[in-house]
Amino acid sequence: MRIVVFGNTNNYPLRLAQALRQLGQDATLVVDRREPLHRPESEHPEYLDQYPEWIVDCSDLSEEDYVGPSPRIGKVVSLLESADALILNSLGPSLLTYVDKPAIAFLTGSDLSYYANYATIANRAAGYESEFRRSAAARLDSRLWTDFIRRQREGLLRAIAVSYFHRGMVPSDDVLLDEIGVSDERRMFLYMCRDLPETALEVPDNPRLRIFCGTRLTWKKPIPPGVSPLDYKGSDIMIRGVGRFHRANRIPFEFRIFEKGLHVEDTKILVEEEGLTDQVTWLSEMPLHRFYEELAAADVCIEQLGESCIGMVGLDAMAIGKPVIGNVHPEIWQRHLKEEWPICHATTAEEVEDHLMRLFTDPSLRRSIGKKARAFVLRHFSPKANARKCLDVFMKKGP
Repeated sequence: MRIVVFGNTNNYPLRLAQALRQLGQDATLVVDRREPLHRPESEHPEYLDQYPEWIVDCSDLSEEDYVGPSPRIGKVVSLLESADALILNSLGPSLLTYVDKPAIAFLTGSDLSYYANYATIANRAAGYESEFRRSAAARLDSRLWTDFIRRQREGLLRAIAVSYFHRGMVPSDDVLLDEIGVSDERRMFLYMCRDLPETALEVPDNPRLRIFCGTRLTWKKPIPPGVSPLDYKGSDIMIRGVGRFHRANRIPFEFRIFEKGLHVEDTKILVEEEGLTDQVTWLSEMPLHRFYEELAAADVCIEQLGESCIGMVGLDAMAIGKPVIGNVHPEIWQRHLKEEWPICHATTAEEVEDHLMRLFTDPSLRRSIGKKARAFVLRHFSPKANARKCLDVFMKKGP
């Protein structure tokens, strides 16, 4: 089957396209953005000089080309038309206006909460300069975006299945999908780690416990308009929990955090208030292959502690045998899996402290949880398992 995967948010669709090819399908990935986070070469440095023939770079097209729409998107439309089936991420669902093919809408956040949400029009207008707001150009911009959002929503209705987080994980987006008309019967959840190594990585021999957080530092409410609730990570709970652990032990450790998110400066203030300044190493954004090296060198990974769900960082950490502390929302997952997540579930600073205390004092516990986590992810969330889900949908023409 010839399958075209459009969009590459966080290189998540790349994993799916690779898995489809490993299963013998003729899968092509269309890269639509230039930011390093969404580029295949960020995860695979061997692609820096040239992409393999199955990756097509269309990042010369801008968001405005799709919103317009511009005739420039014709090359993408032709590529989609050549497929037997489509998997559409990012702006991709809007292209079902022009292509009549069986498609799965592979939503990862803003492709629903921003590109398929009429509230985006008012949020964009709020950022206009007052003089521009009264202009014909502003009215044109609003009309173009209104029509584009309509196309994105219609694409979600035309798709034979829509992949998004399980109902209850992002309630505001559940409301949006209900409003669009996407029934629970057509919803699925493509949720995956990166391709698993043959064996779990060796336990690092760090002189001090190394705690790693790879999530964005976005935690202050209210969440600004246009920002997905998925971006709310509860980072303040993490910092306060690590602070409690530090005050209880007074034993040096290393806490590695990325300077990324809406509340970096607020987090630095909180780090100082919690007495963690000497324990924290601040990291700049880096290519994904370097990110994985950081993850591999950690003893413990802390994921989101807010109202979202365990993301790619947590799944990737589990896949290589790391114990993960995070809010996994067991009340939601118990409706979809028959086994509990092998994770250090936490929603409060006190629970973060308790988990760190146990993991710090018992290295064998770290290894045991990591081993169970790896096996769990392999059973449920490998790229190939998700690729098979997609193939089943296409064969049945519905989830």
